Amino acid sequence: MRLLPSVAVPSGRAVSALPDAQGGFYMRRLPFVAVPSGLAVSALPGIQGGFYMKKWEIALLAGLVLAVFATNFTSFAESCARVRSDTLRLHIVANSDSEADQAEKLAVRDAVLEQFGPLLGQARGREEAEALVREHGGEILACVRETLDARGSAHTATLRLVTMEFPVCEYDGFTLPAGGYDAVRIELGGADGHNWFCVLYPPLCLSAASDGALERYDEGERAALSCPYKIKFAALEWIESLARGE
Repeated sequence: MRLLPSVAVPSGRAVSALPDAQGGFYMRRLPFVAVPSGLAVSALPGIQGGFYMKKWEIALLAGLVLAVFATNFTSFAESCARVRSDTLRLHIVANSDSEADQAEKLAVRDAVLEQFGPLLGQARGREEAEALVREHGGEILACVRETLDARGSAHTATLRLVTMEFPVCEYDGFTLPAGGYDAVRIELGGADGHNWFCVLYPPLCLSAASDGALERYDEGERAALSCPYKIKFAALEWIESLARGE
């Protein structure tokens, strides 16, 4: 307890915070504290969790908390950037939203993953997976067209390697951050329907191949993918959209 001649508290007055001549203040968690008449008080240490901090100490503590948060968030953002760089997506766009066209999209998905998922899963990195797509692109497109023909569809099909924006996507056990990814994009007919997308490399599209596939990401990437805080992904998406001027 410290006496200050400039601060007087009347008898029986409940005190929760009193200013200090040196710029600090006292905070406590008691519902009521009785102070004798004429006693000047700036701190009541040790009374059910009361404590005294100066304003500069509070500012320093707040700065330290912000610094820790900024460091953690920067590390998270860097890990997410590596995830995007190390991932190859598959993106299939249906001709329309009709039931038949949506079923057609899923049939193409199944055929492509069955025939080429294991091949791409053998790649030792995203760049090698893309090289395999370039090497076997004609075969992949032929597979798509054969699937359409088998269904009696007259729709055209195109296949391209592109870089495109994806939203945050939650899968079973991990979350992919939003942002620009390289992708194998297959467009069916007019490509005006809802799309379907997953991860070709690492081979996370196929349940059988996905066991251990996350291990192809480094430790920091896996930590970002398993982050349970959706607000963190949302904050990152917002900050990156500002950086792009959107």
